[in-house]
Amino acid sequence: MIFGGNSKSAVYGTPADVYSITIALWHILVPWVPPWSGRSHFDVYTEIFQGHRPPLPDRLAPGLVDLLRRGWAPERRDRLPVDTMAKMVHELWLLT
Repeated sequence: MIFGGNSKSAVYGTPADVYSITIALWHILVPWVPPWSGRSHFDVYTEIFQGHRPPLPDRLAPGLVDLLRRGWAPERRDRLPVDTMAKMVHELWLLT
């Protein structure tokens, strides 16, 4: 998200991609919960920046919860590497 029309101040890279993949995965796993319904883009940005994440239902498998939490960790440096995320998804898929 870019504010004030200054795209040069935006920081993108692999950690942002991992966060985006994790949010997409959350939407697939929890399609019945609208995470930011009724909020403006600015409010969503502020909540994410403050560390808020979508809810994790109790019925999700512990491995999926771990994957989601590690993929959207508040600190960019704490997020999963893409290859580790792919391996975890593959292993979880084999368990089903």
